[in-house]
Amino acid sequence: MDGIPRTCYIYMKAIQMFKTIRGDAPDYLRSPFTCATDKHARLLRSSNFQLYTAKPRLEIYQNIFVCLGSSVWNSLPSYIHNSNSVQHCKALYLRWVNSK
Repeated sequence: MDGIPRTCYIYMKAIQMFKTIRGDAPDYLRSPFTCATDKHARLLRSSNFQLYTAKPRLEIYQNIFVCLGSSVWNSLPSYIHNSNSVQHCKALYLRWVNSK
């Protein structure tokens, strides 16, 4: 992450997660992710498109793609999850970030 502003880094992770969840990424990137509803028996309104995030045992694992990507994805509003395309996702994300 050195040399890349944090907001840009999170933006790139959010777009990569959108591609991964929507099936535009290779299997090796998609397979480690599990929907929260697959892990938990009760359904919550907020669990729509939410990913299960296991707590890493070591601090170093907090920055791997599965942990960081899940965290970024779960922080996004549902209307970004429901985007029709990558371009639409990018536009909605930038609008959301600028409105904060």
